[in-house]
Amino acid sequence: MAVVSWEKPVPRADDVEQGDFWTGYYQKIEVTNKKPEKLGEIKINTDKLRPNGGLLTFELCEGVSYLCLGIFEEYDMEVIKTSMLKGDLSNMQWALTSYNAPYILNAQTYEIAKGQTDLSFNLTEYFVKFTPGTKYYVYAVGINDNTGSKQAFAKLEGFTLPEPTKPAPEVTVTGIDAPEGHEESPYEVWFNIKCTTGDAVTAKYAANYEREWESNSTPAGLTPT
Repeated sequence: MAVVSWEKPVPRADDVEQGDFWTGYYQKIEVTNKKPEKLGEIKINTDKLRPNGGLLTFELCEGVSYLCLGIFEEYDMEVIKTSMLKGDLSNMQWALTSYNAPYILNAQTYEIAKGQTDLSFNLTEYFVKFTPGTKYYVYAVGINDNTGSKQAFAKLEGFTLPEPTKPAPEVTVTGIDAPEGHEESPYEVWFNIKCTTGDAVTAKYAANYEREWESNSTPAGLTPT
């Protein structure tokens, strides 16, 4: 809906008499977006989540051509609520489909193929690390086409990842000579990293000079060795 009105400028009390210099009119337009029709229901499935991420699955209703997703940690929610949503979380449906969503909210839009009934992705696509007990918030908007005239909105607020049920793996790190095919060098070091309590699926490591581990920039929670 658009309302158009023509008004004469109103001079301020401390301003010059604009009537002596300005005889035109200016245009004032107020625009209110039309609310989208309800497209259907979207179900968020968390059965395949695990302590280090896992899959979120969205079961889609018929007619969804695009799925806009926003996934946040609890620490970000208050900032998002005040800076982007005018203090009202019910504005999230609008925010996820706005022009600024990819830049401010890191929202992602997925194109849905005709006949596709669900969409799954790993939380590692959004987060680098997972802290036990952290709460997560997921919002999804399914839209019918580029006009967004019909939408389905779903949310899952304040969920946590499952707690580990197995003991932590034991890892040993041993310095070794240069392996076959490589020459000894003062600029390279070699390690053997082994999980001694079972087969490891994935592994991450960090290596640096001792002096840098001992500096004031040592990350919190790491002990120089």
